[in-house]
Amino acid sequence: MISLDLGVGSNRDQVVAVAKRLFADLGYDQTTSEMIARSAGVPMSFVTDECGGRQQIYRRIVQEIRDRAQEVLASLLAEEGLSARGRFRRLLDELLEYFSRDREGAAIWRQRSIGDASDIQGVEDSYAKPAFDAFARLVGDALRPEVDVELMTWTLMSAIDNFFNGIPYGVGQESPDPVMVERFHRHIHALVEPFFR
Repeated sequence: MISLDLGVGSNRDQVVAVAKRLFADLGYDQTTSEMIARSAGVPMSFVTDECGGRQQIYRRIVQEIRDRAQEVLASLLAEEGLSARGRFRRLLDELLEYFSRDREGAAIWRQRSIGDASDIQGVEDSYAKPAFDAFARLVGDALRPEVDVELMTWTLMSAIDNFFNGIPYGVGQESPDPVMVERFHRHIHALVEPFFR
């Protein structure tokens, strides 16, 4: 297995940051290693030899997104005195914050959901499924028994993704309107209320 550690250095970090923007805007399939090199201002050989090429960079970005999700889940599990319902609500807040803060990461998952980077196998099993499984363990006790946690999770993710990708406030805005974000925050919490025990 290839190591996902691309090393420390401003050039590598710059390449990853540029690639993340390109993958978010254009999709992995439409982003070439040449485009990454040109946009990052580095030689093509640096992208391929030092960073492992675009597939390795893509895997690193997805792994970083997964690692952040696991950190959040672990901290919520470790927090004492928080009910399952409280954990669910806090996790929902974390999701809203993530989509608001890391729109590029969210866009990469959106691209993936419509078939982008389909030649990179195992992404869902290695990165997404563990987070969904941890989420189900974290909040399952808070929900009524007839609620399908996995489908509800996908439904919530889809609603949040659609909100932050411009449906209510206009496509192409750099950042969402804080008033609309607060409205959506209240709305999404009200939306899940009937599913609690």
